[in-house]
Amino acid sequence: MPPRVSFLVLVTILALPLVLISACNSDDDPADPGGGDDPADTVAPAAVTDLAVASSTDTTVTVAWTAPGDDGSAGTAAEYDIRHSSSLIDDASWAGATAVEGPAPAEAGTAQDLTIRHPDRSSFSVALKTADEAGNWSGLSNVVSHDFPDPPAGIRQLTDEFENREPCLRDGIVTWIRRDAGDHDIYRADLDDTNPTITRLTDDGGEKSNLSSGTAMAVWQHRPDSGEDWEIWVYEPGGTPAARQFTANDQPDQHPVLAGGGDIAWLRGNTMFEKVVHWDAMSASESIISDDCCPTSEFSNDPPDADAGMVVWRTWHRAELGPHLAYIWSDGLATDISAEVEANISRDFVIHDGELAYEYSGEPTQVAHWDGTSAQVIDAGLTPSIHGGRVAYTRWDGRDYEVFYWDGDQVHQITDNEDVHDSQVSLWGDLLVWCTRDEDGGLWQIQYVEVE
Repeated sequence: MPPRVSFLVLVTILALPLVLISACNSDDDPADPGGGDDPADTVAPAAVTDLAVASSTDTTVTVAWTAPGDDGSAGTAAEYDIRHSSSLIDDASWAGATAVEGPAPAEAGTAQDLTIRHPDRSSFSVALKTADEAGNWSGLSNVVSHDFPDPPAGIRQLTDEFENREPCLRDGIVTWIRRDAGDHDIYRADLDDTNPTITRLTDDGGEKSNLSSGTAMAVWQHRPDSGEDWEIWVYEPGGTPAARQFTANDQPDQHPVLAGGGDIAWLRGNTMFEKVVHWDAMSASESIISDDCCPTSEFSNDPPDADAGMVVWRTWHRAELGPHLAYIWSDGLATDISAEVEANISRDFVIHDGELAYEYSGEPTQVAHWDGTSAQVIDAGLTPSIHGGRVAYTRWDGRDYEVFYWDGDQVHQITDNEDVHDSQVSLWGDLLVWCTRDEDGGLWQIQYVEVE
């Protein structure tokens, strides 16, 4: 079960005048103890001596300390003055350091922390002072320093014309949908090449979405410009033709995913995706795998994901009269994993090698990982992709969406491009691809980077 994570205050570092948590008297001056409302109070708070780096990412540092008191080490102080600098902080350089907003002091002896965002990733030091209501200021705390890792190098842009969306990565091959003058077609490139050649796979136009691809085969949902219902199409280079319609019925077939060995899973339903369908390539037969869990009069299904013969999906009660459930299907058997992943507050499951990544309810939404036995929350984020126990995802950083990557131990920020949205990540092996677009309404393009 994903554990609850403690709330850390995320602040953006701004080179602005000092902003304090509590209201300050105009006479409060660290250089003039006793300048507050109670001139009889001349006992300053004790200086913090255990300030330390508790954790870090590629662009943030969380510092922790024990709250001092109001009078020495007793009571509750009034405010903190927390500052950072690219050079070592001491009494002489304190005035020139940059102030950041932090928490209000807690009762003496309470553990406190603060997450500081540092976009340019330069090394910096952090220190703090504490004041009481009378304006008595403590001495300088101990000073901690942190060295940020070098930013990811080698981000490359694959496309630069028209609009390119839904990249799907497998064994170094990325396949995506290009939109040109209203028509959609499938394109592919080998990212293991130094200068990848972009190849067009289809030339039939119409509307395409929800692409899933392997090293050779690709599937997507398609409907012609006439607006007929959605059907599943497949691409196989040895087929005649290579791209062909796979389903043909009077019900919408959508959200196809390759399930390994030529198998395909998708959603079918006229109104609210009543069924999860599985195509077995070996027996050339189709089966409905959601009947046992989802009476069509009550339940609907989220889009499935699949890998190596396993299909995962969430089902939800339309009238909200019952819990949401999650299942993994393999070898004809659906296993209920609702309790393990807290399906009632989880969604958007993706699977690789029996492990899951998914969005887990939180404020903000979080990304969780389930290794088949236990689950853990990784970070705040959305729309994960998983491969080899590692997870890529996007996260709102207060300005735009950026790409993040969890290597199974630490979180790394991949992009940090102001006013540029990144989305639709796809991770496989040592490559990570995504879509990017500036806030001024530019066209979505595909970028990629080697993460290991």
